[in-house]
Amino acid sequence: MKLYFLFILFLSIFLISCSKKTSEIDLKIDNLSIFAEGELYEGSNSAQCEFESPLNAFLKEKGLTIENLVSASVSECELSVADSNNFNIYSSISMQLTSEKVEMQNIGVLNPVPENVNTILIKTAEKQDNILQLLKENKIFAVADANIKKDTAMNIDLKLKMTFKIKYNTK
Repeated sequence: MKLYFLFILFLSIFLISCSKKTSEIDLKIDNLSIFAEGELYEGSNSAQCEFESPLNAFLKEKGLTIENLVSASVSECELSVADSNNFNIYSSISMQLTSEKVEMQNIGVLNPVPENVNTILIKTAEKQDNILQLLKENKIFAVADANIKKDTAMNIDLKLKMTFKIKYNTK
């Protein structure tokens, strides 16, 4: 019985020491401009921006490779008005990411949008599929779907900041 117990103990220690360890690191993107020219109509209006994936530069800076990566998600999504206006014309805003090869991925939504503020945090979705796949693409599109309270001649002119939580293998 002792021999059996020692064998199980040895096997457990061996398996734990050989397993890969996972760590997390943040990848921040800021100052992206999301724009749609008015007239805007009551209801849903979309605005977008295109940006280059920062993944390759990030990996080089951190000394990681694509093979190290396990998963990615958006942990924070902040929008601010680019001009002197506030968010009073918006009732709700949802954010998505997409690319030419990866279908639209839901990042989150804020409903209702608070009034008399210049910056909002989108409530990020718990389930975010294919974010790592999106980051591996060269070009990514950020899409804001904004529900406007009433017709207006204003533009959608927003600044976007996002933080991606990257999980990677260290061993």
